[in-house]
Amino acid sequence: MSRIPSDVDNTIWQIAERGDHQAAQDFSDKFPALAQAMNDRMRMVSGMKGSAARRSRQANATHSAADAAKRPTMVGEVHG
Repeated sequence: MSRIPSDVDNTIWQIAERGDHQAAQDFSDKFPALAQAMNDRMRMVSGMKGSAARRSRQANATHSAADAAKRPTMVGEVHG
């Protein structure tokens, strides 16, 4: 595989980071030889962002449970 010029590579990253599917399609139409690189980058960034969002939700749930466990309980109070 040939090296992608840095300005074009930066453009691919910017489009992928924005998640702009229309811009990705326009780029792929304009540069068909780089369409696979564009698709790969879109999937990679989407996967990383999805992974980060899952970790964030898990961390929030963990902190909420830990905070609930630290709260004083009143007599007769039921935790769910």
